[in-house]
Order: sequence, then structure tokens, then C-alpha cells
Amino acid sequence: MMRLPIRVDMGLLEFQIIKAVDIDPKSAEIYLYLGFTKNTKNDHEDAIRDLSTAIDLDQQYADAYFMRALSSYQLEDFDGTIADASKALEYIDCRPLEFT
Repeated sequence: MMRLPIRVDMGLLEFQIIKAVDIDPKSAEIYLYLGFTKNTKNDHEDAIRDLSTAIDLDQQYADAYFMRALSSYQLEDFDGTIADASKALEYIDCRPLEFT
């Protein structure tokens, strides 16, 4: 099976997500995506700000805690990394799969 390379313009993606924030500024998911784009560009301080906004909007958002832990790790904030990773594990949806 051949895989085609997919290239994503992170600047364009970030621009589109910022426009989405203008439309729905109370969406934790949009701030998660914005933090993700900044994380992939190694802009960890801004990523942490956006991910913190996502967490402010939804205090049980496991994905936002996990992504913020990754940025904290890159900034060598190991206490923050452990705290956020622990919160992510606390809030992650770990229901067993049900087969019917």
C-alpha cells in the first residue's frame, strides 16, 4: 500500500482556527486546535496560553491537559508536565468497549 505525503500549511490552518475563535469564542475545542498548531510550530508559550483557555472553558478536557503537558515538557516545566498529565489521566474517558 502506497502512502501519499500530506502537507499541511500550519500558518493557514492557524489562521482558519483564529477565524473560528471569532465565530465561537466559548469553544474549548477550537482553543485546543489553536494550541495544537502552535505546539507543532514550537511556539510553546502561546500554545500553553491557548490550551489554558481551553481548560478554563472545560475544566475536564483531558486532551487539552495532555497537549499542555507536552508543551510544558518542551519548556522543561516538569512540575507542570506531571500535573497536567495527571489531570489528563484523571479526566480521560476510559470506558471499556462494548460489543453487541
